[in-house]
Amino acid sequence: MRSPDLEYLRRNYNARRQSLIRAAPSRRVPADSAPKGKRKEDYLRTIYELQRSQGSVRMRDVSRALGVSMPSALEELRELEREGLIRYSRGSVRLTEDAERLAERIDRRRRTLEEFFEVILGAEPEEAERMACYLEHLISDELLGRMECILRFAASHGQELQELMRGHCAGIPRDRLK
Repeated sequence: MRSPDLEYLRRNYNARRQSLIRAAPSRRVPADSAPKGKRKEDYLRTIYELQRSQGSVRMRDVSRALGVSMPSALEELRELEREGLIRYSRGSVRLTEDAERLAERIDRRRRTLEEFFEVILGAEPEEAERMACYLEHLISDELLGRMECILRFAASHGQELQELMRGHCAGIPRDRLK
């Protein structure tokens, strides 16, 4: 016979699980219909990376880096300018101070996720990058903070942790790891 508390927990778990499944984004959404926030974050992060690597940024640099047409890039850059996130003049693009802080935060989220997937989960760099790109827009600050804490622990106890993970996951096919 099940205890009432256990039954309550099981019902709530299943209800929460179903709501998460229903709320999960479909994998069939075309790239051009990405949520506005995700697209904006991708543009800000790209401009931030280009500014750091080459100093001045032109619209065509952003267009090439994101793999979008010049008119699409222009439309999004004008929107970012209206929102006060960039300065756009004669093809030259520059982040405002607020946008730079936001882009640094986005970049930190992505780097943390990539490192977590590679160091803790043992993902290949390409897979880690792909998943980080997807999840950087969805993950909460609290969960990201927990991942950073685990990464700090792994840095100070790296060898022990790697041996523990290898021992625990040794010989288990990837599709069976859960």
